[in-house]
Amino acid sequence: MTLSVIMQMCFAAVFLDTLIFGGAAEFIGSLYDEEELYKPKEGYQISIAVKIIMLVVSTAVIPLALIYFFVKNSFALTGAQADMFSNLVLVGAFTPMIVGVAFIVKNIQKPIDDLSEKMKRLSEGDFNVRSRIYFTDEIARIKAHFNVMTAQLRERELLRETFGKYVSIEVARELLKSGKMDPGGEEIEATVLFCDIRNFTSISEKIGAKELVEMLNSYFSFITAPIIENRGVINKFIGDAVMAIYIPQLGSVDHASDALASAIKMREALADFNINGIKPAGDIKFGIGIHTGTLVAGNIGTASRLEYTVIGDTVNIASRVESKTKDFQADILITSDVHKITAPAFANVKFEKAGETMLKGKDRPVEIYRIL
Repeated sequence: MTLSVIMQMCFAAVFLDTLIFGGAAEFIGSLYDEEELYKPKEGYQISIAVKIIMLVVSTAVIPLALIYFFVKNSFALTGAQADMFSNLVLVGAFTPMIVGVAFIVKNIQKPIDDLSEKMKRLSEGDFNVRSRIYFTDEIARIKAHFNVMTAQLRERELLRETFGKYVSIEVARELLKSGKMDPGGEEIEATVLFCDIRNFTSISEKIGAKELVEMLNSYFSFITAPIIENRGVINKFIGDAVMAIYIPQLGSVDHASDALASAIKMREALADFNINGIKPAGDIKFGIGIHTGTLVAGNIGTASRLEYTVIGDTVNIASRVESKTKDFQADILITSDVHKITAPAFANVKFEKAGETMLKGKDRPVEIYRIL
């Protein structure tokens, strides 16, 4: 009677959840929120190893024990026969079962525990974790899929670190987080900053390709930091030029002021570069143009490759103003629209009216200011 009760308890512990909930997945799902269905549940848990042991106890050990006691009590066995029967049950049945259970636990429970620990490390950001594969069973296939997944995540992280350090990673993050920006295209009020190296063509002719790339990487590392510090987003690099946008939806509420603050700090960063940077062709000069106004922001490209960027007259004017810096012998030029917005907040900055100039593609002259 006692063995029967133990056997039933083992069965219940192993199969209770399957018997009760196995065919009621939809009902159980309705008891949780959508997100809760994919999170681990708190409470007491029975490991796979314990379930296997309980299953063996209830389906093999206890039935065999019942048969043993039944034979012992029902048949008159002599001393030698009783010993032989006991040894047969012990050595021929229980010992293989114990060895088999140990083998199952070692080859199922331990690999699962190891893989679970590695998945935890992966979730914490360790993309270099991998699982060794020795066999071709189901667990080996799970490990193989895990290794493929970690390799893909590692590759994506490398791409993000290599190419997304400056180029619009903030745009992607903000799109996912807030949904305030419409990737399909929208008109927004923003400020655009263009920065270009003076006489870059002649510089590139004086040095080799490797030196040129090293110089540009060093140069960009200096002059892009102020853009990011002042809530700007580097939209793209165009050879030696950089285009930055300042958008309220990305945190730049006072976008015109942020752009001007960036330009002033970039002037300081350039001076620092000319002292400490890699400049095989000597000191570098740049020109910065800033304009503010309405522009169109959205995903531009094809279905297979899209880029979130901005287009419109505001972008064109900023670019054209930057191209005028050499003519006006200035390193920073802004339009009158930027001046109207920023002058009250930059009392310590000296603005000098440079006059009006015709820009390519414009019918009317544009009034511009130098930042001294």
